[in-house]
Amino acid sequence: MSSLFQAESLLRSARDLVHGDDFGDPFFREGLEVLLRSWEEEASLHPARAWRSCGAVVDWLVGRAQITARLKQRPEIAQRPIASPLFITGLPRTGTTMLHNVLARIPGFKAFTPWEMRNPVTPEDAGPDWTVKQIARTAEDLRALYMRVPGFDRIHKIEAEAPDECNWLLRNSFTTLAYGFMYRVPGYMRWVTGAPRHAAYADYRRQLQVLRDRSPDGQLVLKDPMHLWHLDALLDTFPDAVVIQLHRDPAEAVSSLCSLCHALHTMDSGHSDPAATGAYCVEMVDRGLPAMLKLRAERTQARFIDVEYRNLIRDPLGEIERICESVGRPIEERGALAVSHWLEKNPHRPGGHRYRPEDFGLKAGALRERYAEYIRRFNVQVGS
Repeated sequence: MSSLFQAESLLRSARDLVHGDDFGDPFFREGLEVLLRSWEEEASLHPARAWRSCGAVVDWLVGRAQITARLKQRPEIAQRPIASPLFITGLPRTGTTMLHNVLARIPGFKAFTPWEMRNPVTPEDAGPDWTVKQIARTAEDLRALYMRVPGFDRIHKIEAEAPDECNWLLRNSFTTLAYGFMYRVPGYMRWVTGAPRHAAYADYRRQLQVLRDRSPDGQLVLKDPMHLWHLDALLDTFPDAVVIQLHRDPAEAVSSLCSLCHALHTMDSGHSDPAATGAYCVEMVDRGLPAMLKLRAERTQARFIDVEYRNLIRDPLGEIERICESVGRPIEERGALAVSHWLEKNPHRPGGHRYRPEDFGLKAGALRERYAEYIRRFNVQVGS
């Protein structure tokens, strides 16, 4: 399959589809090359998944070309401000999805959905059914994922028209740790976490500007655990951002992350060793937490709101009210009702997603000792 993982061949396919060759800032080429090499040498993909993955690369490249063309046609879009965005982040599996979904339903906030982030550019000649088709296509792709990974919807539920992680906007620059979650690719994982990614975040900002041209209302609330690894680039790109950082017992968070990654790494691949997944996930966390602690110590003027996972689960409305007060948007009755309605429809069910450190060759005590500085710094609640 080595001929499949060729950047030039995939770029040629994308050029044929867009009838052009301008994909914007060429910085993305490095990440693309590293990812393709890791897919070929490390991911142990079965042929069907290899083909699907390379097809997705072509789709992302087509999207890059469309965004570049739109910004050329309408350069004023690049002057659109992204004012005081809220970024939800934290270790993966710390309640970021719940918080994002709830905040997105409060009047005055705006979150983007998978279908929007996969299609930031509305074609000039789009007919009245264009949006319906994009939503249906996204929903079908998500259904296919859940068919290939039975039970994954209990681990991480994604819906075409519900708020989701904004790493969709970093996938077309091939500079997101999301690829490290989806595939066992240690080489790529080390590359993407090994240096600041300012070019990628500048690219990400441009895509937000394009999306805002279509949906200008509301204060942006964006969510991605992967921002934790790149807070320097995030804050340099969005100096007036507010970062909402969630915290959870690392013995629980890392074990849950292992469960998520193992489900995706073993899909249509030759990987099957849970202990290898455990070691891989610990290395990922090792490459993020120390850098985050250092940045939090240095960037004392940055606006952070810390949220303890167990407090959020125990008293979600109270935590939401505290967050809204902190960002200068006190929650009103309509917002409180919207929050309560979502929580009633989506109750937290302990045990719905089962995982233990031992399932992945890890021990809870050792994980807490390994991340003791993090636990102390944020007074993280641990144990049962």
